[in-house]
Amino acid sequence: MLQILKDKRKGFVYSIIFGAFLALFLLIAVYYTQTVAENDLSVEYAENIEKRSCLYDDLVTDVMDMMEFRARVDHGPSATYVIFEDKLPSKPKINMTQAFDDWEFYIDEVYEGKVNENITLNTTYYRSVPRAYIDPFECYYKYDDIKKTEAVFYGEDANIRNYTIDAVVEAKLTSVKDKDWDWSDDPTNLYVVINIQDFTGSAVFVDGRTEGYVEPDENNEAELKFAGNKRVYINAGGYPGHGESAFRISSTAAATHFNLTAGLVGDEPTSVWLPIGVNIQGNEDSYAVVASG
Repeated sequence: MLQILKDKRKGFVYSIIFGAFLALFLLIAVYYTQTVAENDLSVEYAENIEKRSCLYDDLVTDVMDMMEFRARVDHGPSATYVIFEDKLPSKPKINMTQAFDDWEFYIDEVYEGKVNENITLNTTYYRSVPRAYIDPFECYYKYDDIKKTEAVFYGEDANIRNYTIDAVVEAKLTSVKDKDWDWSDDPTNLYVVINIQDFTGSAVFVDGRTEGYVEPDENNEAELKFAGNKRVYINAGGYPGHGESAFRISSTAAATHFNLTAGLVGDEPTSVWLPIGVNIQGNEDSYAVVASG
């Protein structure tokens, strides 16, 4: 009888142990299944984020290609440099309003289907006020309109210290009219470097010089004349309607390729963005960031 009771007790203990192992196995199986499912969702989520980031970059690049410019941000000791690589005027045989219309139609009717994403664009404000915002410096890079005959860098003058313009004009230089340009004999808060050449390599000298200080509140203007009655204008300082320490370049006929570098006070993380709304798959609207650093 004692042996039978001992055997029953052993069987009961073994049953408990087996049940515990079985429960533990089931818990591990459930945990593993949930973990795999969550990992699959995480991978899918990450892949969607990466895909939409690539789509966003494609759309922003499209805008820069249409407007024929690029931007970048560099940093130096206690300074930030924002560089715009650009061309004036815009493509002469292309209606830029129609170009934007065609682009938005293509995105809506063709591109969305190819990438299987719902994309909403809003270019209305940018078309009427085509400018880039430079954060956090409260500065702007603005065209007169999307036909691009003029580009102006302006903003909080306390944040602007210098400009360098490197340009090549596809015409032969004939003369420089600089009666409204005055280099300062004393240091000021605005320094300007002018590296402009015509297509033969002849350099432009403004009032006999290519660099120096100017008064930031005065509208210093030079008119560059080229063969075929073509003209390019440059202004530095207090350009009307744009405050002090601005820089402007304008070309209505002579194709002008240039890099404009603005030196800003402070080494800050910087973004350059356009007021173009980009919404992919119902996410929160993002503006078109063209450069950061």
